[in-house]
Amino acid sequence: MSRSTNNKIYRFRWMLVVILIAAFSGMVLIRSDLVNDAVGIYADCGNGCYNWIIPAYDALILAFILMLIGSSYILPRWAKWMPIGFGILMLIAYSIDLFVFLLLHHRLHLADFFQFVGDMQFNSEIVFDRIKSLTGFSIILLFAIGCASFIIIIKAPYNPKQALMIVALSSMLLAGIFIPNDFNHISAAFYKDVITNNLPNGMDATYSISFKEKLLSMPESPTTCTSPERGSRPVILLIVESLSLYQSKYLSGLYDFLPELDGIAKKYSHLEYFYANGFNTDGGLISLLTGHVPLPSINRYKSTGAYLGYKKPKQALFEQLANAKITAGYFGSGDLGFINTGDWLRQLNFDIVSGPEDEFYNGMPRGSFNDPGDRALYQRYLHWFDKERTSDTFFLLYRP
Repeated sequence: MSRSTNNKIYRFRWMLVVILIAAFSGMVLIRSDLVNDAVGIYADCGNGCYNWIIPAYDALILAFILMLIGSSYILPRWAKWMPIGFGILMLIAYSIDLFVFLLLHHRLHLADFFQFVGDMQFNSEIVFDRIKSLTGFSIILLFAIGCASFIIIIKAPYNPKQALMIVALSSMLLAGIFIPNDFNHISAAFYKDVITNNLPNGMDATYSISFKEKLLSMPESPTTCTSPERGSRPVILLIVESLSLYQSKYLSGLYDFLPELDGIAKKYSHLEYFYANGFNTDGGLISLLTGHVPLPSINRYKSTGAYLGYKKPKQALFEQLANAKITAGYFGSGDLGFINTGDWLRQLNFDIVSGPEDEFYNGMPRGSFNDPGDRALYQRYLHWFDKERTSDTFFLLYRP
């Protein structure tokens, strides 16, 4: 083969390396933009929220991919399938993680995937709308360009010199290893790369014996009860998903997204200190209905046992309701089979547990988690109130 031909092939491979880096960098920019859109509001830092951290973390993945390319240049042809497989797997994982965040503002966690795969249902209209959007199309296009470039590059023949050059290039992208693991941000998981985010983080580690003894030696906080100023009256506990403090002008001073709820809080009352703030619905339900601090149980994130250890309320609320012959009801639109929520509610002694499997919703269109929609849920409550209610006094949990 002539020297000019070799030079053309050489330049072509390096051009493909540049294209691969550009395609990956495009996905990093998309991720940075999505994270800033999601976090910028409640972090109150606009579009400048730790912009350097996402590229620093994601550079580790690009470095790993380049190292795979470099290693392939010194491997025999029959062994190249290994770096090809690992590299494509990394690009797939990165792209899926990016699309999951676009769709759900959540990250790709393998533990979540294996834990909830049996409960996963998607609204095809929502998913396809995201795919057809400019961002969704860009993710798919950049992924395809990156994969094609990677496969062509990695199939190159034995060349130790190029292997050394590419490995040297990849070593310049390892800034992410110097980021402290305890990166101090409420949404730190949004910033970390998909590999780091899936590494064990100690969340499921058991407490030490000395720490357990310390907790057990602490005195119980005193419990105080107040007598009602008037007789029994109906109580509706409204659970709102994804409601955050920054959305309330009255409670946070930031954004005025909830003027009606702010008006109710001003006119009547509100709680300033409570245990229901968290990142999971089950933790909020545990704290509101049982009075327990919803500390995750060991292996909570490796099983669907979200409610293990929280089957008995602290204040015997439901026993008191039963003794007073006051109906306790639950009306929700989410799948009650998800993490066994329905079984837990029944164990708490709710008299009525109504979810999307209720006959009232037969024939209605459904969304994710078999959800019939907020309007249908409200109609179900009105139907119960008008035609099934047996008393003017009741305790009702309403969860759209």
